[in-house]
Amino acid sequence: MISFVAERLVHATSRKTIFPLVTKLFNLNCKGLEKVRPSKSYIFASNHQGALDLLALLSVLVSHTNRHLSIFVHKNWYYMFYPLLKRWKAIKVDPRTPETGEKAIDDGVELLSKGHNVLIFPEASEVGVLRNEMLRAFTGVIRLAIKSKKAIIPVGIKGSHKAWKFPHPILPQLNNQLLKDPFSIFYFNFSHPVYITFGKEIRLERYYDLDLSKKTEKNRRLLRRLVTELMIKIGKLA
Repeated sequence: MISFVAERLVHATSRKTIFPLVTKLFNLNCKGLEKVRPSKSYIFASNHQGALDLLALLSVLVSHTNRHLSIFVHKNWYYMFYPLLKRWKAIKVDPRTPETGEKAIDDGVELLSKGHNVLIFPEASEVGVLRNEMLRAFTGVIRLAIKSKKAIIPVGIKGSHKAWKFPHPILPQLNNQLLKDPFSIFYFNFSHPVYITFGKEIRLERYYDLDLSKKTEKNRRLLRRLVTELMIKIGKLA
């Protein structure tokens, strides 16, 4: 009972205060949002530029769809913000550990079956923007779409890393910056435009009968091809 009340409190507070504040403070520019039908639940797959990506997409999509948006979060961030993310029904994932990855996908399937939307960053990191490239994506988003039989909405984000320059802790030079100036995580450029573009939904019906439990080379190549095609579409949107 206490857990249920805490979840409702987090949801209500976020929807009535945090999300409206984000859309008001930051210069968010959305295109293609009409392609997202509030009557359906989707898997949103986005490129990743920085910490603002998560807040921006939550703020835009929860308001537009009036549906809960569960998020796939790397285990490090999940534990860092555990009380909040647990109540928000975030999905903990370690993309480099197959066992936890499969559990995360099953958790995502369950939430989608309950009518939730789900947000996933296939790159699993925002460091690619510092190299001016998109990282090699993990195939979990494709496996999630096949197992849940839900459509994927590709999302391209541009400019978020300049609107909120959140240092990435796994890069030594940025980690040193954070140690020297811990308040750097609060440096914002609210006027910098952030562009969010939604693409046409992608359905993978022809693969719904695929047995993903078979770790064959054929399946591996298929999943790699499908996620590469998805990332190409996301890259064009971004």
